[in-house]
Amino acid sequence: MIDVDRFKAVNDANGHQVGDAVLVEIARRLAAGVRGDDVVARLGGDEFVILFASDHPDAQRACERIADTVARRPVHHDGNVAVLTSLSCGIAPWRPGMAPADLIGAADLALYAAKRGGRNCVRAATG
Repeated sequence: MIDVDRFKAVNDANGHQVGDAVLVEIARRLAAGVRGDDVVARLGGDEFVILFASDHPDAQRACERIADTVARRPVHHDGNVAVLTSLSCGIAPWRPGMAPADLIGAADLALYAAKRGGRNCVRAATG
């Protein structure tokens, strides 16, 4: 699970048209940061999800790389306005017999841990 940090502030400060452009660029960077077997999707608003076709450590490293590429460069330029943002990511491993809702729920809990931990980071589900 991936959430764009402080996205409401981006919309409030720059308008929804810029906010939409930011989401398009975030989606582009997410897609560029994964392999062909991985799936990137927007859940709604400023939330995305990536289903990795790899093990948990590889998924965590990929999320850390993607979050770094977002935080390092502006996600939107318009004249003299550059929009900077970051991502909070929560990851959870799929286990045999795990329902999709349980996987999403575990990743969502990890995402909220990332938010509480100061944002702009990746947290893994515990347990």
